[in-house]
Amino acid sequence: MANHIATITKIAKDRTIDYATLTELLHERNEGLDSFISVKARKASADSFSGKVTLKGAVSISNVCKSDCFFCGIRKGNLSCKRFTLTKDEILDRVKLGYDNGIRNFELRGGESEELSDNDVVDIVTSIKGKYPDAVIELALGEKKYSSYLNFFRAGVKGYTLRFEAADAEVYSRLCPTSSIDNRQISIAYLKQVGFNAGSGFLVGAPFKKSDKLSTDILYIQEMSPNTIDIAPFIPHKDTPLAKFKAGSAEKTLFTISVLRLLCPQANIVASELLDLLDEKGREKAVAAGANVVTVSLDSEEADSLYNICDKETGYADPVKTIQNLKTKLSKLGFTAV
Repeated sequence: MANHIATITKIAKDRTIDYATLTELLHERNEGLDSFISVKARKASADSFSGKVTLKGAVSISNVCKSDCFFCGIRKGNLSCKRFTLTKDEILDRVKLGYDNGIRNFELRGGESEELSDNDVVDIVTSIKGKYPDAVIELALGEKKYSSYLNFFRAGVKGYTLRFEAADAEVYSRLCPTSSIDNRQISIAYLKQVGFNAGSGFLVGAPFKKSDKLSTDILYIQEMSPNTIDIAPFIPHKDTPLAKFKAGSAEKTLFTISVLRLLCPQANIVASELLDLLDEKGREKAVAAGANVVTVSLDSEEADSLYNICDKETGYADPVKTIQNLKTKLSKLGFTAV
C-alpha cells in the first residue's frame, strides 16, 4: 500500500498521473486506499468550493429516444418502455416545486430524440428564465446539431452535459452500437465552442470495461477539462441486452470521483442519485469523496417510474423530503447546500 499512498499524495500535489500507474492504482484499490484518497479529495473540494455543495434539480422531460444503447432502459429497442413527454406546463410545475424549496440550479434531461423541437426547448427555457431570472438552466438531451446547441445557448441555457460512457472505441461500440465515439467527441467539442459550461462523464463498472479502460476514461476527462464531470455506476436494466451483467460498485465509483477531484480540482463533480441505488448513503459518501454537486430528481411519481434508465429497487422519493433530508445530512458533514 505504501507505494499507492505515495502515488495518491503525488496526484494531490502535481494533478497528474500516467496511464500505467493509474491502471495499477485502480486495479489494486482497497478500503485503506479508499479512505486515504477520500480525505485528500474532500480537502481539494473544500478548498475549491469553500465547503459549499450545489443541489441540482433534475427534471426528466421525455423518455423517447432514437438511440439503442445496450445498457439503457429507455433505448429505442425496448418495446416494453411506456413513452412520455412532458408538456411545457408540466415542466414548469416541476421547476416551481424545486424553486419553492430552494433549488436554483436545474437540469432538463431526456432521451435523444426530436420529440421536442429546438423551438419547443427554447420556449421552455425562456419561460423558466422569465419566471425565475436567477435560475441556472442546464440541458442533457443527447447529441444535437451545432445550430441546436447555439439556439439553446442564446436562449439562456448555461450548461449542457453529454456523457461519452466509454472513451475506448471498442467498448463504446459494445455499449452504444447505434452511435460512434467519434461523433460523441465531436459533439462534446461543439459544447465548448458554443460557450456552454460543458459537462461529460462515463459509466463505472460497465461490462467490457476493466481497470485499463477506466484509466482511459479518467485521463480523457482530464484532457477534455469539462466544467462538469458526471459519472455514475453501471446498473443493469431487465429489458436490455446487458441485463445479466453485474452492477458496478459504489466503492469503485467513489474512488473514481476522488481521483477525478485530485486531477481536476476546479471541476464541478456530480454525486448522482444512481449511487443511492447501490448504497443508501451514496450521494453523501460521494460528497465526502470529493463531489460538490448533488442531483435531486424533481420528477413526479409517474415520470420517475417511466424514466427508468436502470432497474430501481427503491421506492419513489418525494422531492421535497429529499431536498430537506439532503440539506440536513450535508450540514452534519460540514457542508452548506446552495
